[in-house]
Amino acid sequence: MQDEGYLENVLRERACGLCGADRARRSAPAEARCAVCKGELPRQDVLFGIGVGAARAACSLACLEVLVQEGLVGGSACPLCGTSWDRRRPTPRSCALCATPLGPEGGCVGLWRGGRVQAFCGPQCLEAYLRRANPFCG
Repeated sequence: MQDEGYLENVLRERACGLCGADRARRSAPAEARCAVCKGELPRQDVLFGIGVGAARAACSLACLEVLVQEGLVGGSACPLCGTSWDRRRPTPRSCALCATPLGPEGGCVGLWRGGRVQAFCGPQCLEAYLRRANPFCG
């Protein structure tokens, strides 16, 4: 039975952190520009607006707010790995701050940091998470 847990960890480590595409894990986002202002994305701490059929990258909380409020989350490929979004749905998650369940139909925002994507219910929870001195302390 230990082999099953090991295999799950190996499979999780090779999948894209945003869309879950197999063997598509990246050390840097495939998309290099912000979807709103077209500015260059930071190499770390990239923000994403995640919807039912696509996601878009943003360079700042202000641009992420525009993505979410204006309904600009769209596109044909995952901004993290470049895999096609055809019929792909984000995996169900819960908000990293308030633990609200996030279904794929509701949309959410994400923070890509250290090769992982943390999901949040909205820009407010993401901003509160980023304001903490140590985000791992309660």
